[in-house]
Amino acid sequence: YEIRNCDWSSDVCSSDLAWGDYTLSSDPEALGAALDTVQASGAHSIRWWLFGDGRAMDFTDGLPVPPDDEVYTNLDLLFDEAAARDLTVLPVLIDFGWCAAAQDVSGVTLGGHARVFDTQAGRDALTDVAVAVAAHVEGHPALAGWDLFNEPEWAFDGDLYGLGDTCDPEGVTAWVDSTGDALAAIGPEPTSVGSASYAWMTEWWL
Repeated sequence: YEIRNCDWSSDVCSSDLAWGDYTLSSDPEALGAALDTVQASGAHSIRWWLFGDGRAMDFTDGLPVPPDDEVYTNLDLLFDEAAARDLTVLPVLIDFGWCAAAQDVSGVTLGGHARVFDTQAGRDALTDVAVAVAAHVEGHPALAGWDLFNEPEWAFDGDLYGLGDTCDPEGVTAWVDSTGDALAAIGPEPTSVGSASYAWMTEWWL
């Protein structure tokens, strides 16, 4: 079961209502209702976007930095509420919108982070974010594994697919390999890439 909110290309992202102080912990009843719907559908696991196109991540000098306590408060709530319903969570760290050309929507930057994969420092910084989050939730009964990057192949030719920018495939695959190794050192949960097609999966990931 997959729950999606504001997609990088969605019209709703153009609304001022897309931003504010709304978090899971600010409305736990809404989270519970959504998870009740998942449970009632007969699903057992959900994919949950964490940082998507980077709008929910902090950066210093263009490099991502590990999240603050508020992010962990919301993660704890999500995992605890999922476990209470016998659901597991597969967190998705980032999405191909990460590599899209930057957009400013109501003062919030969407995308614009393709260059993070161009340098070892950038890749290491993003790995540090993944490691920090993984270390925080390691051992939780609701943790199913990690999806590092949703459909990155769309960003390997971003101009062709309308993203306006491109992530370097070699940089992305190097980051996936090193981050997978780093998370394997934290816990036994599997890591994956949410490949957009079987053909791309065999081309890039097998």
